[in-house]
Amino acid sequence: MSEYDIEGDIPKSIFWYENGRYFFQVFSKRNMLSRKTVLKVEYGNSFVRMRENAFIIEDKVNAIYENGRFYFQSYTSANQIFSLIDFVTEATNGEIDSFGRNESLEVDTAQIKNIGNVKTRRLIKILSITGNISTFTRKALGTRKNLLKRYGINARIDEEGKLILPTRTVAELNRTLEFLNEDIFRGAITNSLYRSNSKKKDK
Repeated sequence: MSEYDIEGDIPKSIFWYENGRYFFQVFSKRNMLSRKTVLKVEYGNSFVRMRENAFIIEDKVNAIYENGRFYFQSYTSANQIFSLIDFVTEATNGEIDSFGRNESLEVDTAQIKNIGNVKTRRLIKILSITGNISTFTRKALGTRKNLLKRYGINARIDEEGKLILPTRTVAELNRTLEFLNEDIFRGAITNSLYRSNSKKKDK
């Protein structure tokens, strides 16, 4: 296993092994400490500036792998560790209709059924059982618009605050669904866009 390069690597999780179990913790930008960070010395009231970049390990576990099984409580967190899309069944036409009734979305379900592929249906299935859409909707309007722009999502928000899912092409639709599923992220160091569970840059 290669040594972690804090200047260039873009980890999505860290793990440790103990007594036949692998323990995973989600890793994100908030775990990073830059050299500009000022830390309080453990004893006393003096402060020092860091000389090298570092990262924080939190006192929690997001997932456990043991005896061929992967255990987790939050799908969103687990999906940041390993892509779970291939283990999700496809949304049926009825489930797409139910998805379209989400009050936070403006959805052309007929067009989704027409252009959607396997990936589309799996993403809809996932988003139907997570709270990601509600979490996104609760953010301030300006924040939501900035996030769409920052992550290159070709979707609009209407006057009622609903997110209009683009259905002109399946590529635009899937990219928006991936964004809502947090499958597109920015590297903690370079701030470049990447696909989840991959070091391949997002184009």
